[in-house]
Amino acid sequence: MSKDEKIGFHKGALDCLVKERAELARLLAIVDSLIKLHTQELKKEGVKFSSKPEELEEGFIDPSTIEE
Repeated sequence: MSKDEKIGFHKGALDCLVKERAELARLLAIVDSLIKLHTQELKKEGVKFSSKPEELEEGFIDPSTIEE
């Protein structure tokens, strides 16, 4: 493989990986917003969480900590 072919290969790989990372970030944003929505609705229904408040804000909710 020539030097130009190697450079082209690696540039193409990086371009693909950057696009994949952007898509993953988009999906994580969607999931985080859904977690927040469901958490807010559970709070409205009076469900209590035994997790630390900062964990709830960050989206790290362990379902086993939900108290009915």
